[in-house]
Amino acid sequence: MTGEEHLAWCKQRALAHVDRGDLEEAVLSMATDIQTHPENRINQTMLEMLVTAATFEWHRAGVRKWVEGFR
Repeated sequence: MTGEEHLAWCKQRALAHVDRGDLEEAVLSMATDIQTHPENRINQTMLEMLVTAATFEWHRAGVRKWVEGFR
């Protein structure tokens, strides 16, 4: 799986949680899944900052925007 394909898979899994209203699991899913592919790994400090940022928009639209913002 390429890094791009992996990222799409991560987003798909996280957005499925958003669609079910499970925002905490969406953020956790994205944060852990993204680290499992060498091309998509994020520095731990940066990842923690991104997860913290997601909690400031703790509603479906905000978490969806956060997940979709990964590139």
